[in-house]
Amino acid sequence: VLDYVFIYVLGYGVSGAAIATTITFAVSMVFGIILIKTKSQLQICFSDFKFSKKITIDILRVGAPASLMMIIMSIYIVFINKFMAHFSTEHVAAFGIVSRLETFAIMPIAAFSLALMTLTGMFYGAKKYQILKDTVWYGLKVVFGITSVLSIIFFIFATPFLRIFTPNQELISIGVQYMRINVFTIPLMAIGQGISRIMQGLGLGLPGLIINLTRIIFVAIPFSYICVYILDLSFIWIAYSMVIGGVVAVIVAVPWLIIKFRNIN
Repeated sequence: VLDYVFIYVLGYGVSGAAIATTITFAVSMVFGIILIKTKSQLQICFSDFKFSKKITIDILRVGAPASLMMIIMSIYIVFINKFMAHFSTEHVAAFGIVSRLETFAIMPIAAFSLALMTLTGMFYGAKKYQILKDTVWYGLKVVFGITSVLSIIFFIFATPFLRIFTPNQELISIGVQYMRINVFTIPLMAIGQGISRIMQGLGLGLPGLIINLTRIIFVAIPFSYICVYILDLSFIWIAYSMVIGGVVAVIVAVPWLIIKFRNIN
């Protein structure tokens, strides 16, 4: 709503989008504080806060790799845009449209992953290990199922979805080709991101970082580079590279989680 008001009604353009985003985060923060003050059993009093070296180290041990995970995603966008620019500006634009569409499929991944992280931390801390394992595997099956259905929908209705953003037939053609391959990364990403967050819930930040490094930095980007610049293949191989990266990441993530669960007594 604010984007529309600031961009079109007030005519601020790109600056309007930035203003709307800032106001949105500020309003969200205020609502969060109100909820904690009025609805939550957790009462926060800043005068009770004291510096703890141990807690700070624990936070950094889990939080720093998670932060790097987000940076890796930004690096991925930069490289994919560079690879697409090798073909044409239209390829870059088409990739941008596809990325916006796939955000709708990625939202459930983020939501379920955070839910799994919370439940993992709760049951792990309570030493309810069997409930923990049952919940984790059930949650991964659910998010894999949901994202698989979304992927099928995007595959079938790729053209109508892209027409929402542009009438340009060339962009639609490029976008449909890329999207119908790249959608297969979404269920794979659901498993990889889910396990990354589960590991965070267990107090382990490094596994999530390694899983994402494997998917993007070790596999997808090098493979894309080889296909585009060395083998001179079609842009569609950039999408294939992401799928291959997702497969390898799942091959790393699932056994890692199984081994971790076996070590929990």
